[in-house]
Amino acid sequence: MPFPARLVFLYYAFIFSTIFSTAAMAAPIVETQTNNGSAGQIPQDQSDPTHNLQEFRPPGTIPSLGDILKNIHGSYSVSFMGPSLSGATNETYNIYIPDQAPLQLYHTLKLGYQVSPDLQIGVNESIVNNVANNVTGFPYDSNGNPVTPAVYGTTFEWYDPNIYFDLPNLIKVPGWSVFTTASFSLPVSSGSISINRVTQFIIQQNWTKNSFGSSWSYGIHLYLNPQFYADPIPDGYTNRETFSFSFGPLVDYHVSDLMTLYASATFDIQHNSPDPAGFFDLTSGLPDYAQIGTTLFPNIFPLWMSIGGYFQWLVWNPAWNTSILGAKFSIGF
Repeated sequence: MPFPARLVFLYYAFIFSTIFSTAAMAAPIVETQTNNGSAGQIPQDQSDPTHNLQEFRPPGTIPSLGDILKNIHGSYSVSFMGPSLSGATNETYNIYIPDQAPLQLYHTLKLGYQVSPDLQIGVNESIVNNVANNVTGFPYDSNGNPVTPAVYGTTFEWYDPNIYFDLPNLIKVPGWSVFTTASFSLPVSSGSISINRVTQFIIQQNWTKNSFGSSWSYGIHLYLNPQFYADPIPDGYTNRETFSFSFGPLVDYHVSDLMTLYASATFDIQHNSPDPAGFFDLTSGLPDYAQIGTTLFPNIFPLWMSIGGYFQWLVWNPAWNTSILGAKFSIGF
């Protein structure tokens, strides 16, 4: 096993074991919550502030219905992959294909229960829809080779729902804030069924540290995604992605409690199976990209809200037709 791959494996093996032990020792039911919102924004959407400080009833106390309802949280988020800076006004560059594609909206619905200050459990659902017709792209097959140009139109697609665990205090490092989210998918979408996917696990971490005075913070975001399938491989596929790992730096400047500027980059590696070189033969995955943007946090207590815009480009081969403008919006309780 290559040394970098071994480090990744050992680190996330530790994370998995810690998550399961934390969930097993979850604290009693939450009594009250301080919903004071979040002053920062990081690229992996962590604007949801429902992991704030809690107060708890003594062990063994039966919570009232009101106490239970206070600890149910929900949110809606939408990300707009806006137009590229060259080409038709109805197309964007989608790093997930990667290809020219219609302008797209990514919707996420989230509903969870705050078990303790250290644990929120819930479910989320993501939806993507193309909002333009007659966009010509140059897609790739399952092996990463370009195929016949395709004409994309308006679509509306549901992804697999995920059971998630928010763990804001799973790892404690002096001077750092480490937020961890773990989830696994329920393979009910047509996309998962068509490739015999059994499930996929996702672990996201954001490490942030205040520096340069009180207005600056910096850190790194991590994303691990092993996927599992049933045999055989469906017709039309010679391999399937079984492992991906993304990481990158992030820097925030807090203009005020209501506004943040940020810059980030994301680098991606992956593994496809079957692979004669073995499971830990990692190759380049999705295009590496960078973002700069701003996020506003309007004060609409008792709800929370974030509104932002960004500029995105490819790190290694920037071009006008692969650089896009985008926007993000979130609201929750």
